[in-house]
Amino acid sequence: MVSRTYPNPGTYSISVKGQLIVRGLKSALPCGGDTIQTQIVVIDPVAEAKIRNAEIERQQLMKKAEEEKIKAQADKLFLEKRLADLAQRELELKQRELEIREAELRRVRPPATQETDQRAETAPVRLTEAERRQKLVEEREQAQRERQQKARAEKEAADEARKKLAEEKERAIATKRQEVAEERARQQEAKEEAERRKREEIEAERQRVITARAESERLKRQAIESALVRPLISNQDPRIQCQNSWDFDPQYQPLAAKISLTSLTDINFQMLADNSQPTAKERQLIGNLADAFTKCVNESNAFRRANYNQEAISILALEDSKIFELKLDLYNRKLTYSRYNQSIKQIVNQTRTGLEALADRLKAEQDRLKAEQERQQDLSRARAAAIRDAQQRQEQQRMADQRREEQRRQAEQSRIAAVRQQWQSRCELDKRNAYEQYIKSKENSCGGPNRGLAVLCAIGNVSAANDYADAAFKSCMSGAPVQ
Repeated sequence: MVSRTYPNPGTYSISVKGQLIVRGLKSALPCGGDTIQTQIVVIDPVAEAKIRNAEIERQQLMKKAEEEKIKAQADKLFLEKRLADLAQRELELKQRELEIREAELRRVRPPATQETDQRAETAPVRLTEAERRQKLVEEREQAQRERQQKARAEKEAADEARKKLAEEKERAIATKRQEVAEERARQQEAKEEAERRKREEIEAERQRVITARAESERLKRQAIESALVRPLISNQDPRIQCQNSWDFDPQYQPLAAKISLTSLTDINFQMLADNSQPTAKERQLIGNLADAFTKCVNESNAFRRANYNQEAISILALEDSKIFELKLDLYNRKLTYSRYNQSIKQIVNQTRTGLEALADRLKAEQDRLKAEQERQQDLSRARAAAIRDAQQRQEQQRMADQRREEQRRQAEQSRIAAVRQQWQSRCELDKRNAYEQYIKSKENSCGGPNRGLAVLCAIGNVSAANDYADAAFKSCMSGAPVQ
């Protein structure tokens, strides 16, 4: 099998001839016969598709023109039929009018009793009336003939105009078809160029997006991981350590049975059922407790910023703000102890729910990022494996090409060696022929009575013949192919 790629479509000639292959015991003689020549036609599939599309469009335009022609003929037949119907209807109306007038004339005719007396007078009148009717019929027939001639002339003019219009339309269609074909070719070239540029731009944009996305995912993963290593609530929080002493501080004991001093202890039933408002002394204790609460919160701010997640800091700051507002409302007697404790319990539950949701979301985000990282690693491993496979295939292809090139080189060397062997055999034959020709040309030059001189002359001729034959062999081998 022989394959070949041609740069341009067209008709090409191919010559096939036998050739000697020398491979030791597997040597093959060339095939007999003259060189075979044939022709092949190379077709460009893209150009062929363009030609085929142009032919389809041409057929569609021809079909459309044929349909318009058939429609014009149908309109023509319809017009002719319409004109004939109108002429027939007009003729029937005129005939009907004549019959009506004749009936009127018969109705006004004088009685039979007076016909005898007035025959001489009425005869000229009836004759005149008959002539008048005949004249009227002739005038109407003449008008009908003129209308028919006018209709035929108009129809012929319309046919001629339609014919000219059809010819102009055909020329316009042909011109338009040529313009469309040229414009389509230009558009196709522009489209291919635009698609190529678009592919390049899309590939560059895709690489940029992939790089930016990878960098964004890396930064986001680092942020999540750094947030997860921070505790949501730490026992080392200065606020917790600051509030631990309130439950055992003697000055706050009057309030310990009515409210949760630290907002972290359990609120019992008596606290929730107490509908009283603080007294003047209790208001002073609530104010001191609010000041101590604010002090503990302020001491905790630096620790939270250094150790807590930002969203956890926001949740805790909102809790502190709400608790302080409740203490302020309780101090101003806007709330009862029951309402205060219920609100504190709701705030603590909301804070706990928010922190648990934050922890779950951070854990889910970490799991998602971990899964995404594993997927990216799998993609990277798959991409690396694909690259290794491609490199292996390229290496195998390169080695196969090297083997084929080595085989081709060896085959060429074997061919040259075989040709050189044949050439050497021919040159050996030329050498023998040159030696024999030289000996024959000198065989009569050594005659004479002195036998010794004759032997020396013959030896000299043999030496000269060998030199001559060697020169002929070298001259012959100078044209042999070089390995």
